[in-house]
Amino acid sequence: DISQRHAMVEEAFFTLLSKHRFTIPNHLILRQQKILLEGMQHSPDYNVYRVQKNFQEQVRKLAEKQCMETIFIDKLAYHENLAVSDDDVKGYLNLTN
Repeated sequence: DISQRHAMVEEAFFTLLSKHRFTIPNHLILRQQKILLEGMQHSPDYNVYRVQKNFQEQVRKLAEKQCMETIFIDKLAYHENLAVSDDDVKGYLNLTN
């Protein structure tokens, strides 16, 4: 079940990131925010989302979360000498959709 897998991944990230704290440079968050907004602009619901009171704050939180997860995965793969294939990345990205 996709929703169960998604929940398991979210919980694992929450646990790991709560134990391994680090800061993210602001320019990375801003770049990810821009990528998210560019992707959302093609959605028919974009204007509905955009007028919400806390839209920018939610986009920033999502960008920060994605940056933290990406950095953590890269760091973990490097320190544990894990090989990550393109299929692994595609599988993870499909989980976050």
